[in-house]
Amino acid sequence: MRVNNSIRMIHALSAAACMFVFRGTAAADSVTGEENAKGTVQSVTASEVKMKEGQSIPIAKVKKIEFDAFVVAAKESGVILKDGTKLTGILRDTPEGQVFRSTVLGPVKLKTEDIAVIFNDSEFLGKLSEKESVPPLVIDKKGTVLPGRIMWSDAKSTGVKTSEGLKKVLVEEISVVCYSAFKKAPSVLLRNGDIINLAREFKGESISVTLGEKKIDIPLKAIKEISL
Repeated sequence: MRVNNSIRMIHALSAAACMFVFRGTAAADSVTGEENAKGTVQSVTASEVKMKEGQSIPIAKVKKIEFDAFVVAAKESGVILKDGTKLTGILRDTPEGQVFRSTVLGPVKLKTEDIAVIFNDSEFLGKLSEKESVPPLVIDKKGTVLPGRIMWSDAKSTGVKTSEGLKKVLVEEISVVCYSAFKKAPSVLLRNGDIINLAREFKGESISVTLGEKKIDIPLKAIKEISL
């Protein structure tokens, strides 16, 4: 099913630069695993984590890196990909195809088959983790879960064929449209709440991720947590 501009994203993107906040003077990052450390993470590479205080920890001995800094307020609208990547932003149709304007990654082209969820707001995203919430389904602004086959989804409404018959949900009443299951465990959690489960490369003071044909560098100061 083509995922078109069916969900009207109601929040404008803020400049991506606002994500890249600076650490406070009392920042204390933490590295946990076979070896632990506290202080300021200076760089992360494929081989080691370097602390500003001088300690170097082999990456193979690290399970999690947590960065201590200001949290950026999350945007409300966005998409979740099947690999669990959660990106806030706006999905639009263009003459060249669908383009998603990500708060963090900028404009990227998404394949329809890679999109698991489109959300207008994040209020009821937690319901997708509930055992009884089996996709496909629609969640309305009241938090009502409507499981069933999604028959259509356009700029005006979404149709769901439920066990009780066909239900039409107007776009202004939609909170979440979930097309398929997605990976729940986050790999890289950003300060604004976005989740990056894409293939990644550690480059010292940033990580590089690839989405489609686009390669994007994300600075460590935009990251809240890395799980290895």
